Amino acid sequence: MKNVLIVGGGPEFSNFENNLRNNHEFKFSSISAIPIKYNDLMEESIVIDFRDWGNAISQIKSLKVTFNTVICLDEALIHIADDIAKELGLSPLSQLNSQPFRYKDRMRIICESAGIKTPKYRIINSYKESEKLVNWTYPLIVKPTSFLASIGVKKVHNFRELQAQVNQQLNIKFSLYFDKTYELGELYGLEPRVLVEEFIEGAEYSLESIITETGYQVIGVTKKITHKESFMDEVGHIFPASLSDVELDKIHQWGEKLHR
Repeated sequence: MKNVLIVGGGPEFSNFENNLRNNHEFKFSSISAIPIKYNDLMEESIVIDFRDWGNAISQIKSLKVTFNTVICLDEALIHIADDIAKELGLSPLSQLNSQPFRYKDRMRIICESAGIKTPKYRIINSYKESEKLVNWTYPLIVKPTSFLASIGVKKVHNFRELQAQVNQQLNIKFSLYFDKTYELGELYGLEPRVLVEEFIEGAEYSLESIITETGYQVIGVTKKITHKESFMDEVGHIFPASLSDVELDKIHQWGEKLHR
């Protein structure tokens, strides 16, 4: 049987419980920043502080298991799972630096370098830097660069609202409730940085894809149903999206270019 190291072990485990219980091909071990659910399904399970990288890797190697692969069940830990795979000499999530998967500002830079058209944006590291946006055209979208699940995404209509949101998001705290209360940024070492983008009116779609040993594979395109007010939360999805062949071809070409 092959040994699989699972990075992350929170509520996401609920989605895979049946697969884990009915599996006869793999043995699973788990590392997580919080106590995992379904500990009985794991060969080994340890809680790790990923901010202490040297100690974290030492703890993983102390399991004395020869792992065949690393998988990640926690969106906030994608880049960490990739670094762990590389430390263990296993197939990584990316041959390049995986931080753009977690940090939105890095991904904008990657897109620009690849010649992919992106919304006009500005990376804000301090409240003072927000003054450079006083003459931008509003509305704008303000979001933390490293949080997830649309946490902190806000539409602002003028410079005053922008500065208020920048100030709030540079100091954002988001509580998570598991066996006890955790703070998301502290738990995963997320950076206090803000991304401001021009607002583009129109329907929102996402391209679903995976990377396998044979390369980039498209699953399909999803239409997102979002809240119509200031928050950009998704409240529903339509899959597959109803688009013309020409529109789908343009989206697929964009995805191919991004993954080269």
